[in-house]
Amino acid sequence: PRMWSPVVGGGGQNPERPLEGRELQCWIWPFGESKSRYGNALIAGSGLENDALETEEGIARAERETTEGQRLLYVGCTRAKSKLVFVHREGKCRWLDKVPRFADLIDSGLESGEYEIAGVETTVVIRKLDQESALKMAVEQKPEQRWINSAEVKDRIDYADRFYSPSVVGGVEEMESDGNDDRLFTTKDLSGKSYFPSGVKEEKYADVGNAVHGYFGALPSLVNMDTASKSVVAERCLSAFQVTGVISSEDLVATGARFSKWVSEEYPSAIWHTEVPATGPRSRGGQWNGTLDLVLQLTDGGIVIIDHKSAPIKREVCAKHAAKYTDQLLAYREMLAASGHDVQSCWIHFPLAGVMAKQIAQ
Repeated sequence: PRMWSPVVGGGGQNPERPLEGRELQCWIWPFGESKSRYGNALIAGSGLENDALETEEGIARAERETTEGQRLLYVGCTRAKSKLVFVHREGKCRWLDKVPRFADLIDSGLESGEYEIAGVETTVVIRKLDQESALKMAVEQKPEQRWINSAEVKDRIDYADRFYSPSVVGGVEEMESDGNDDRLFTTKDLSGKSYFPSGVKEEKYADVGNAVHGYFGALPSLVNMDTASKSVVAERCLSAFQVTGVISSEDLVATGARFSKWVSEEYPSAIWHTEVPATGPRSRGGQWNGTLDLVLQLTDGGIVIIDHKSAPIKREVCAKHAAKYTDQLLAYREMLAASGHDVQSCWIHFPLAGVMAKQIAQ
């Protein structure tokens, strides 16, 4: 059961007041998700996901989803005109077991071939796909979204994309450079040393970055914790992305502490908003759609944008490296300014290097 998504229940008994008794229930999963090629999955290990299923709400949700699943399966089966295809992995067909007598009619464990079905005027054909043949038939999803995809006009009209992500727009590295890219940013070194993951392969950089982002996203919730408790949270973030030992939990806590100190000194009394989803019109057409790592809400009503970059680089090249994200920050500015926000400054934060890079006003 999808316990961590909104569900509406109740109401509908009174035709004159159909919303009377209506309830909206939404439990928020507090430990984040991990991304893979198959979609997002809850970061498990706390046991909370199992405890939730044993509650009164969990039992009701399970019964409701089972009934809804059977209804959808019935609708799908009864719409077929000439052929039904049931797809499942070997031994993974519990969803079909919800249908009474299905196992009596069709044995999902049969070998490939065509079989008669007792009492039914049709046959069942069993086919088995190995990994190689399945991959050959896989269809890669197109990343573009189009308002119109008519075969009659798509060849003569160049449609713009509908959505754009600030995190993938080009930076200085995609434009002509005169070698002075660091002029776009001023830098400030934070206290303490730089932390460089030892022996980590380049393909693991993204996992390290996700773990660091996860910890920094939790910083506002850790403000009253002692160092030992923060280390436990840091270790969970590292283990969630399989990078335990690449950087120690103590070092991750230290990077968070010095960043928090810098924020309190630079922007005292600012309110933190982490992992902020935002959208806004794009001046060159389409819509910006992205997530900001950190937005500081200042006492005078202005805001500050901070983006974390967890690349293991040296302090002296941070300004040059920050220039790669010039357009990303400009996109964030445009996105928030369109909704009436006063963006006072934008920063790139390099947690491992211990450097704050401030974008010079464009």
